[in-house]
Formats: sequence, C-alpha cells, structure tokens
Amino acid sequence: MSFWEHLEEFRWVLFKSAGALMVTTLLGFVFIPRLLGLLQLPIKRLGNQVVVELVFSAPMDGFMIQFKMALLAGVAMALPFMLYFLWGFITPALHERERQVAGSVAAAAVVLFLLGAALGYGLLYFTLPVLASFGLEGVRQLWNYRQYIDFCFALILGTGLVFEFPLVLLILVKLGFLSVATLRRVRPYAVVVIFVVSAVVTPSTDIVTQCALGVPLWLLYEATIWVAALMTRNSTEPNDASETATHPESQE
Repeated sequence: MSFWEHLEEFRWVLFKSAGALMVTTLLGFVFIPRLLGLLQLPIKRLGNQVVVELVFSAPMDGFMIQFKMALLAGVAMALPFMLYFLWGFITPALHERERQVAGSVAAAAVVLFLLGAALGYGLLYFTLPVLASFGLEGVRQLWNYRQYIDFCFALILGTGLVFEFPLVLLILVKLGFLSVATLRRVRPYAVVVIFVVSAVVTPSTDIVTQCALGVPLWLLYEATIWVAALMTRNSTEPNDASETATHPESQE
C-alpha cells in the first residue's frame, strides 16, 4: 500500500474510534450516579468532627460535571474497541513474535493503569481528611463540586499514569537503551526520584499519603529490575546455545 492508502486506512480507524466513543459516552450517562457516589464516599467517611459540603458555584457546573463523568466512562468503555481498531491497522506490518509481544505490552499497560487508578482512589481516604483538618473553627467548609471532581481525577489519573513507568523501563531494556546493571546502579537515585514524584502527584503534604504511593512505586521498580534480568537472560541463552553449536571448538 502507498502512503496515502495507509493514511486513508488510519483515517477510518479514527472515524470508527470516534463513533465508538460517541456511543459509549451516551451510555456513560447511565453510570453517572454510581460514579459520583464513589467519589463522594471519601467525603462521607470524614466523620462528624469535620463537615464538608459540596456546592455548585456556577450555573454550568452541574452539566459539566455530568458530561465529564459520562465522557470518562465512555473512554473506559470505548478503549477496547479503539485498541481493536488500532490493532487491525498495525497488525499487517508485524511479525508473529512482534504481535505476541505487542499484545502482552498492551495487556500489561491496562493492568498497571488500573492498579494505579485504584491506588489513587484509595489515596483519597488519606488525603481528604488531612486537607479538611486545616479548616478553621467556626468556618464552614464549602468545597466547589466541580473543582473537587477535577481534584479526584487528577489524583486518580496521575497515579494511573505513574504506574506505567515500569513498563517504559522494560521497553527501553528490550530495545537496548538501558541495561539491568544500569537500573541496579541508579537504584538509590531512582528511589529519591520516586518519592519526589509521589510528593508532586499527591496533593497532600503529609508523609503517610506520600509513602502510600512511593512504597508501591519502589516495589514496582524492584520488580522491574527482576523482570528485566529474567527477560535479558532468556533472550541471551538461545544465542549462547546457537553459538556453542556453531563453534564447538571454543569450549575446548
């Protein structure tokens, strides 16, 4: 196929993806009450000592919140279809082994993102009580509902994206831009960077919330080193065996 034919195929991928997103976004309005209930639950768990009320401060806040929730639910539901359309576009250019590796990478990316997003939602139960504790006596805490939703999704999506970093390291190792020895050598600096990123991603300033994100990321880094070592060892063993079979006199 020529360049313009490839471009035409990719244009149809975008059209089909946009169509799937429109349909799933309309379906996403069905899940709005449940999603909003999940995001309001951390505030309801604050207890009787700290009372926080969510309020609208603009006429369009209610509509924008519901539209954003429906869009995010639509993206989550349309993602498998979008990946399927994209997969059909790039598959003809891949070898059989590359298809297996790409499929594993895509599955790992989805799993890591969901784990990070789940952790980000759990961090709301640590972060919100700390932020609410800074309130002054006699002053009501009226939080803007739209800003609160933006705050929740910034934390959830931020932790989800940060959890993709180990996969990026494994891809760099696979491509030869990084080595296992380098990952081990820079481990002390990596730990410092991990906790700095944890402090930036988590809006709370308490050490407990930052460690709740930093420690899992540290463990993921250690797991990345172990997987990278296993991956490189498995990739070099066949080469060593074939070299031995080709030059048996080198063992003498």
